[in-house]
Amino acid sequence: MGRLMRPTALQIVILALTAVLGVSIWSLWLGVNSDRDNIHPLLNHLIPAGHCACQASTIFKCDNCLQCPAQPFLDTTSSSFAPPTRSVFNPFEYSYNETQCTTLFPGLFEDPLRAQLFWTARHGISRADIDNINMVDGMARVAVYQGRLYVHRALAKGEDHRRKILGILSSIHRALVSAPHAIPDTEIIFSVEDKLEDIAGPDHPLWVLARKATEESVWLMPDFGFWSWGHIDSRIGPYDEVVKHVEKDELPWEEKQDKLVWRGKLSFAPKLRRTLLEIARNYAWGDVKEVEWKNKANYLSMEKHCDYRFIAHVEGRSYSASLKYRQACRSVVVIHKLQYIQHHHYLLVSSGPQQNFVQVERDWTDLPHKIQELLDDPAKARMIADNNVKVFRERYLTPAADACYWRALLLGWATASPEITDTISDPTSALNRGIRLSIQTSTKSTAKPGEFPYQVSLQTNSPTCGGSIIDPKHILTTAQCVRGMKASSIKVRAGSLRQDSGGQFVTVVKNIQHPDYDYNTAKHDIAVLELQSSLEFGPDVSAVELSASEADTPATKAKGLVGGWGATSYGRGGPTNLRFTEVSIVDHKRCVSAYSGSSGVDDVNICAGVEVGGRDAC
Repeated sequence: MGRLMRPTALQIVILALTAVLGVSIWSLWLGVNSDRDNIHPLLNHLIPAGHCACQASTIFKCDNCLQCPAQPFLDTTSSSFAPPTRSVFNPFEYSYNETQCTTLFPGLFEDPLRAQLFWTARHGISRADIDNINMVDGMARVAVYQGRLYVHRALAKGEDHRRKILGILSSIHRALVSAPHAIPDTEIIFSVEDKLEDIAGPDHPLWVLARKATEESVWLMPDFGFWSWGHIDSRIGPYDEVVKHVEKDELPWEEKQDKLVWRGKLSFAPKLRRTLLEIARNYAWGDVKEVEWKNKANYLSMEKHCDYRFIAHVEGRSYSASLKYRQACRSVVVIHKLQYIQHHHYLLVSSGPQQNFVQVERDWTDLPHKIQELLDDPAKARMIADNNVKVFRERYLTPAADACYWRALLLGWATASPEITDTISDPTSALNRGIRLSIQTSTKSTAKPGEFPYQVSLQTNSPTCGGSIIDPKHILTTAQCVRGMKASSIKVRAGSLRQDSGGQFVTVVKNIQHPDYDYNTAKHDIAVLELQSSLEFGPDVSAVELSASEADTPATKAKGLVGGWGATSYGRGGPTNLRFTEVSIVDHKRCVSAYSGSSGVDDVNICAGVEVGGRDAC
């Protein structure tokens, strides 16, 4: 019989080292990717700093931009640029002229001016400069021609890209159609990705959402959330709608909790965010928790953040689009030294009588001292909170400021790229060269009682989506509307023109999504909801008529109806009662061509709507 061989000392050492290495790799992976809040502090110290958790912050600093002189981009001696005539500032005025914009928002246009000077010193932006940009997912190439916006190409990897790109396009379109003066013809390429280094080199004239101080070639855009932040997991909505809710429901300063609040996903920036959590959990003033999106554990709406006197802001993979929502609160926003710059960061003031936020080190070591100072001096804390509202919520982050910034960005770009303006061709002169974006989000008519008895409203904590009754116990809707939701959290309101009252209100017991639904491509975006109890059919509640076969597919140019409670005017909120409009069925080949380069359109899709003018659902 053979004898068992004893392992040699070398083999034992190799096995031990392999085990230690395996445990180390697993531990580091857990620390970087886990969203659990009970990771040992020692492990957090071992996590590599990574892409956004370095100890050094950006060299960018501009604490005096609230006093920056106005920097017009065009000749203000022209008759097109009359002095301001409105004595009262209107935050929803989209058509302020350039002189009014620079007078009302000094310091807001520093980055377009910086980029303009950068490229002018390099002899301007040529058509070759933008042609040499490699188009990847998350990018769009658009043209401004005779005051209209045309989309040459848009690449979207999934639903998240599509929503963000549409938000940017809609914001540009709004700035164009409300412009009181002509905007030069031009072409641009923008990206909705978080980081420039992921998509392009450092010398491209790309429009982006955020930049490092060393990334001087790019042009900063306001982010998509000023139009609408429609991520399927958050449904935060347009920034001005959040502001409206905050202004209506915000607690008085005296009733706010004397605590520091933060909610977020730890794995987006594990070292940076876990360090905040570890420090804050040791103090009575700390209310810092991770959000588990699968079950919404520790979830706190943006509006509810305003119940606290102190709100922490932390960068994520790069910048974090949530800063503006925190600045909507009459609270003290506490921010570590930032690595990424957004278009409105020039207005941040960290000290003095105009201080509008509190700055701490990136490792949060001075956070306890800074918070204790504010707890000991509530008058100073109140001053900072008031300045935050005065500067951001009430002035620089308003729709009026947004429209002014987009036009300043376009004018600065055109000044730095005269060759593009001189050589631009008519986007309508060649087939598929450019599709004009002309959005009117308001639907045509208010529905009458019983006119659409199959239409229902889906609600969680608030109205979210619509659906159609297919039988007394089942509702047809989109998978993206109910993705990741527990059935019991969804309610259905039927038989009412209103989303908030009336009709029959029933709980869902089963959330059945198409087995092949793909969130990234939006393929098979369909779901069926089973109700806890049957709906009572009558004049105001009945099933939608379904097609008997594929042969019933509507023909091109046939009329269809779309309805819902979407936006009723440009950039505004929804209606009280259900509205609807007619749309035309679009040729399938034309639709496939229009969406080329994105996730695409397949044989199970029906396209409807308009390319130029008209109305649609929102």
